[in-house]
Amino acid sequence: MTQMRTRFESLDALRGVAAFSVVLYHWALLQKSSLFGFGYTAVDLFFLLSGFVIAFSYEDRLRSGALSKLAFAKARLIRLYPAMFAGLLFGATTMGVFFLFQPETRSPPWAYFQAIIANLVIVPSPYPAGYNPHGLFPINGVMWTLFYELVANMVYSILAKWLNTRVLIFVVLCGLAGLCLCATYDPALSGGTERSWGDFATGTARVGFSFFLGVLIYRLRKKGALPKFGINPVVLCVALIAIFLMPISRSPEHIIPVLTIAFPCIVLFAANYSARGTLAEYSHAAGRLSYPLYATHLPILEAVAAIVGVHVGHTLTIVIVRPMVKYAAAAGIMSLVTAVSWLVLRYWDEPLRLWASPRSAPEVIARAL
Repeated sequence: MTQMRTRFESLDALRGVAAFSVVLYHWALLQKSSLFGFGYTAVDLFFLLSGFVIAFSYEDRLRSGALSKLAFAKARLIRLYPAMFAGLLFGATTMGVFFLFQPETRSPPWAYFQAIIANLVIVPSPYPAGYNPHGLFPINGVMWTLFYELVANMVYSILAKWLNTRVLIFVVLCGLAGLCLCATYDPALSGGTERSWGDFATGTARVGFSFFLGVLIYRLRKKGALPKFGINPVVLCVALIAIFLMPISRSPEHIIPVLTIAFPCIVLFAANYSARGTLAEYSHAAGRLSYPLYATHLPILEAVAAIVGVHVGHTLTIVIVRPMVKYAAAAGIMSLVTAVSWLVLRYWDEPLRLWASPRSAPEVIARAL
């Protein structure tokens, strides 16, 4: 019965809530607010969901040899690159906005050029550039996660034939050991964004653990080795929001249980629930919008910060004093990034994916990831 499904609508709902939570997390950061302080862990949830859905969509064909590694790589690039490219265009525009409104962040022209070229081919920028000098992807900061995602996808496709369940459990345990090790110098486990070996190690541990744990959950669920009862995604989405809003310290004793227990349970219980009717429609819409929203939101927020922000210490900050104005500004910015991401989805992302893979278009458009 599981293999007859073509989509997990309940997982779409989780992706939608996670994407909007990341937007609110970044918006709060620009105001020096701790709201949605655990919102960055939505990235780990994305990796987990990706592992589950990639295994559902491709594992049998990869392990049997029916789908080549090259064909898989092409399918993943078709899925990820159009919205990623739109985010890069917005990011390059934001660089120009910073150049005009925040002259102290200016870099030499060659620095911008090398960053744009490197990020266009999904390679970390080797030199500092612009307002995000330490970032792997200064043109659009969220691209670091897409880089790790593609790396995990390619590693998975190469190892798929040898990834029996025992080996997969070993890989997940190695990822967990890596997380615990990284927590000794990065207690919040928030690394992965910057050009440092420690940060790179944390990013690798995060994607290595969560992505392959998602594959393992799919594998064990398929074998009937996990609980079969599901929970309505509305309840699970409320639980996710509560996690992202937790007013506690970002320390290993709080983060690791979220990554190892809470998120896997939420994904499993959502996968076991078959959403129908209006709930399925809204969940599907949230899933469709989640990736363009994630890929394009940060340059928009940073452009707003460049225009209206002020420097507090060495950090650009949007200062809003009145609470009602804060709420109105948050609602306005969410409306803006949602509208932009819908336009990207409707007139760029889906049409381009349809054009790039006409023979498998229904699958390319329908699959969750």
